[in-house]
Amino acid sequence: MPFTIKPKQESLPRDQRLDALRGLMLIMMAVIHYSNYLEAILLDGLGYASEAEGFVILSGYVAGLSYTRNLMRNGRASIWRRAFHRAGTIYVAHAITFIAAFCLVVRCHEKSDLPWNWPFLLNNSYKTIALLGGTLLYQPAYLDILPMYVAFILFTPWILFLLSNGRQWIVLSASISVWLLAQLGLRKAIMFQCSLVLPVDFGFFDIFGWQLLFVIGLLLGAARVLHDRPPFAIHKWEWCMLAWSALLFFLFRHHWLPLTIMPQTEWLIDRNKLGPLRLCNFGVIAILLSAPQIWPPDRTVD
Repeated sequence: MPFTIKPKQESLPRDQRLDALRGLMLIMMAVIHYSNYLEAILLDGLGYASEAEGFVILSGYVAGLSYTRNLMRNGRASIWRRAFHRAGTIYVAHAITFIAAFCLVVRCHEKSDLPWNWPFLLNNSYKTIALLGGTLLYQPAYLDILPMYVAFILFTPWILFLLSNGRQWIVLSASISVWLLAQLGLRKAIMFQCSLVLPVDFGFFDIFGWQLLFVIGLLLGAARVLHDRPPFAIHKWEWCMLAWSALLFFLFRHHWLPLTIMPQTEWLIDRNKLGPLRLCNFGVIAILLSAPQIWPPDRTVD
């Protein structure tokens, strides 16, 4: 339902639980990449889902809360300014990280095992590296989250403008359509066409698949502000069914129940494209954890 611009109001405190949870997920991702032993325990520990999915959907949710309230108070121009400023900050952080990581790899690469797409950088000129890295066309391993986040933030105002006209179903339908195209190899086709001109690598995470989580979070965050209530509630029997589904996913993932994933069906749990079973498993866990009984609604949403 369309909403109208409201007079400027005082900002409410942020829901610190969301920031704490996102921080925890970042720590877990760092720990997983640092230790092979901990990776075996923590990665997909709850099933075919990881903390990366949680971080992306929470980032969308927080953006939906914050940008929607800002849009209602100050109008469209304000969220464009905010989105460009936020995207610029993330881009600078990525650039600094990219340069620091590259310098470290150049100095130490003979003593360590490099991820799959780092050697390419060591075999090209600094001009080529600066061009590909600066345009985000080449994203080395472990440095592909922030470029994806930049794109999400830049698309946020467009999505919120559609929501302001009551077109949430158009947004969701378009996002699902792009996710389906990702399962069919959209990114691979784009990379192939781009590689005819430049050697590109968009990193591990398929932005066309993962955008669905960010968009869902954005929609839920906007609904939280617009309706001043949690976007959905579940009954006890529904919660029990979801808990049973989550348990089955957990048992299958850790091979405590027989489930054979054939090579031709691995795309169902594919992590870089966010395969259908992985998306379903994460959705079950997210709904369970966001139930009011576990996550009481907080009115401080800005």
